[in-house]
Amino acid sequence: MPKFFITREDVQGSYIVIRSDVHHIVNVLRKGEGDVISVCDGAGTDYECRIMQIAPGEDSLICQILDQRRSSTEPQVEITVYQSLPKGDKMETVIQKGVEVGVSRFVPFYSERSLIHLDEKKAQQKVQRWQGICEAAAKQSGRGLIPTVEEVHSFRRVLQEVSSYDLPILFYENARDVSLKKLLTEYETEKGVPARVAMWIGPEGGFSEAEVRMLKEAGCRLCGLGSRILRTETAALAASVMILYHFDR
Repeated sequence: MPKFFITREDVQGSYIVIRSDVHHIVNVLRKGEGDVISVCDGAGTDYECRIMQIAPGEDSLICQILDQRRSSTEPQVEITVYQSLPKGDKMETVIQKGVEVGVSRFVPFYSERSLIHLDEKKAQQKVQRWQGICEAAAKQSGRGLIPTVEEVHSFRRVLQEVSSYDLPILFYENARDVSLKKLLTEYETEKGVPARVAMWIGPEGGFSEAEVRMLKEAGCRLCGLGSRILRTETAALAASVMILYHFDR
């Protein structure tokens, strides 16, 4: 059953007001009064509800809540991807596929070897588009929340956020001797399952030695992703799947 997102403000007692996707629900899916649909508040709660009334002009639906429960599609571990801004539409791929596998937050940032730099207006437009991709991917994959895309950060700013995570990981092509499996197993043995994991992914040319040093000093654990060098838009997806596979049992 397709899932539609609402806001918490749309939940009014035992009823829900649906204000978006009404045209799709009524005219594409051919749902009418009495039909049951699935909605989510975007914060981890799913609702099964019955359409009670279609407003004139089809600008909203009034639905009665039949059942509510915590979404079963959200992973136990919250993952944030710090992605150094790549060229072209690669960031769209990172976001779309990341949402599908379970990433909760994306932070694009500039690093020393970033090949593009956006002016403020262009950056805002990009973030708006990326957030739209997040929402579409969350609907398609049945997520219990809509992941967020932050504004494009500077390297200095993302450096300051390292300490806010239980397990911050820097994926670095010269750290092949430290496997992700080993890193995750050691962490779990020592501290259990982390609530918040973050990963730092470099641009097409990788991180500079100075950036690696600063991230390590800030608290990042260095790790490789095998004997092959992955493309920047592939690394976050591969790492996210491995992390969720390990912890999300």
